Amino acid sequence: MYETVSKTIRIDLNNDKDLKTYDVVLNDPSCVIVREIQEKITNKYFNDEGEMSGIEEKLVRIVTYQKKEFLEA
Repeated sequence: MYETVSKTIRIDLNNDKDLKTYDVVLNDPSCVIVREIQEKITNKYFNDEGEMSGIEEKLVRIVTYQKKEFLEA
């Protein structure tokens, strides 16, 4: 027998470690992706005078998946 467990992870698409975690979920036959949301996060930086000095943008994917975990008999 098995139990179905839902898990949610946040994946920064610029981070290699997060991408490897995502690949593990995608390639695991006991995992089923239920929902995926992609967000664009923008950070604006201002100098001492209040003028914008830079912008940083990154893509984040939020993945909810179900994993079948086998129960010990």
